[in-house]
Amino acid sequence: MSEDTLVKDPFDELIKKKSDAIDKELVASIVGNRLTIVEDGTIIPTSQFHELTDEQKIWALLLARKILSAKGIIEEEGLGPTEISKIGGIGLSKAKRLVLTLEHLTKIKGKYIIANYAITKLKGEF
Repeated sequence: MSEDTLVKDPFDELIKKKSDAIDKELVASIVGNRLTIVEDGTIIPTSQFHELTDEQKIWALLLARKILSAKGIIEEEGLGPTEISKIGGIGLSKAKRLVLTLEHLTKIKGKYIIANYAITKLKGEF
């Protein structure tokens, strides 16, 4: 055995799977009782969801999609304004306006996500 194979690479402990880089406890606490996530990828708002502001609704929906993506149920995590409007019960014009101005969103291929690094910033928003 060479000396290289005996030396543990300190970087190995720093590299995480994408799904492990998510603050799962925080995401679960935000989505919690506000949305029901069905194993086929459907997201169903609960009565508590409807008590949220429109901004909070968008964040909660995008976090639910992050859960579905992390669990391998869906391939594409993002949602567009039309999907946000339909699922979240937000007017389409308002959804379009909010995704352009709302903090913590990242646009990828015309759809919006909450990047993993931005999840902790949502802690004080709910």
